[in-house]
Amino acid sequence: MPLGSQLRLRWASAVPGLIVMCAIVGCTSPLFRGQSPESDELDELVQVSDRTDGPRLVGDLAVPWGLNWLKVEGVGLVTQLDGTGSDPPPSPLRNKLIKEMQTHKVDKSSKHLASENTSMVIVRGFVAPGALKGDRFDVEVRTPSRSKTTSFRGGWLMQARLRELQGLDTVREGHVAGLASGPILVDSVFAGSGDSLSKIRGRVAGGGCVQKSRPLGLAISNEFSSVKTSSMIGA
Repeated sequence: MPLGSQLRLRWASAVPGLIVMCAIVGCTSPLFRGQSPESDELDELVQVSDRTDGPRLVGDLAVPWGLNWLKVEGVGLVTQLDGTGSDPPPSPLRNKLIKEMQTHKVDKSSKHLASENTSMVIVRGFVAPGALKGDRFDVEVRTPSRSKTTSFRGGWLMQARLRELQGLDTVREGHVAGLASGPILVDSVFAGSGDSLSKIRGRVAGGGCVQKSRPLGLAISNEFSSVKTSSMIGA
């Protein structure tokens, strides 16, 4: 066979082998494989999940945050009572209510408090985890100590600001977490009229309105705290 023909035959027989080699190298070469942070993090997640002694779930790396119920309180004024209210005695709570009334531009606040058709009350509620601004919640209404009010029947709770109470060396008030107002459902409806204490305690169903949304989240454990862990959990 001529030399040229032999060379052509040898080249033709070698081409398939070169194609196979290029295909193999091409599959593993960084020049042909797309690299991204997402794929790297995914590979790392797979490696972490394959370890029998390491974290395998998100719950192994982080704990939920924001699952507590938020207790909010405030002072308010109940009106439309049928002579069963009372004038509250001097106290820091009364002074606080007068300031609240002044912010609502109520004139002659002391005169309104002295009426037997009104009563100073303590308002309390609990905001659920993950609550959004505008959500409704129930509030409790009760008389403070030394109050001479005898019944809340027929009463209406004027708008009251509810704040989170933070206790350190002294009790401090946080931001306004909710507003409350509405007709009072007296506890004596359920407990019976013979219980005098139930007449000065009641509830406003759905009377509270959330003023600031409560976020939910995950807090990464100190052992695994890193930007990479945070991005992996987010992915």
